[in-house]
Amino acid sequence: MTGQYLFFACTFAVWVSWVAVKYFYLEREYSAEKLEIRFCNQADRVEWYINQLVKKAPYRQLVLVDTGSTDDTAEILKRLSLRYNLRFKQESCLNSG
Repeated sequence: MTGQYLFFACTFAVWVSWVAVKYFYLEREYSAEKLEIRFCNQADRVEWYINQLVKKAPYRQLVLVDTGSTDDTAEILKRLSLRYNLRFKQESCLNSG
């Protein structure tokens, strides 16, 4: 009888360890979603928006894209990409879709 309990306890411990690794380590390691955000002439709002997004979704891989802004949006996006270690791309208005 003791051997059965020992086998059950070991099996249960291995299962709990696997669940802990799967849900607390692997999910965070591989669940980074890429989110590409396009901006054009949004200098007055872009900094607030990116700050909020980084706070609420820090696990996402954000790509900031300027689509040919004529105001200071591109400079703000460059600064934010350096501050938060995000990717930054600059495209012309023709490529913005």
